[in-house]
Amino acid sequence: MRFNFITSFLIISCLVLSSSINKSILTCAVDPKKHVTKEYLSNICSKSSNPYLCLHVLKDLIGHPLAKTTFSTLAIRPISMAEPHARETRKMIETMYHGLIDPNREVRDRYRSCIVRYDDVIKYMVEAKRYLKSGDYKKVKSYASGALNRVNSCDKNFAKPPPEPLNLRNANKKFKDLCSIIVTI
Repeated sequence: MRFNFITSFLIISCLVLSSSINKSILTCAVDPKKHVTKEYLSNICSKSSNPYLCLHVLKDLIGHPLAKTTFSTLAIRPISMAEPHARETRKMIETMYHGLIDPNREVRDRYRSCIVRYDDVIKYMVEAKRYLKSGDYKKVKSYASGALNRVNSCDKNFAKPPPEPLNLRNANKKFKDLCSIIVTI
């Protein structure tokens, strides 16, 4: 088979495009007339730990042009919600810690450990937001996953009695659900 100029051009173009695919090329491939639908978000959210919360967090994107919907567009909302939630939860834990009347050192250590874990969580969410702005989505997911693991460690502190207070369990769950959205996207 003999290659002519057009065939050579097409092969080279395909190679260049395939080796340099990035988010802008991928978004250009989407029909500009299509928009984000509830079904599109449901598909993403079905993989999260709390699909209802995920849909609630991302619902403002319904009707948004699909061609302009990137990881960043999807992840900014849960990240922006997770960081302040982590700060509030840390304050709540610190208040609980200072209000403890149980002299048991082990119980006090559980709360102190959760405070330290949430210090890490807050740092991780700040980093996730920074990497989101720079476009390094693998790092965003990595930091969100790390934050999720730190909160799981806080939960595990209460495996033995006395149990984890309900408001702390609920706050931890909400944070983990927000991180799950980020990791799922």
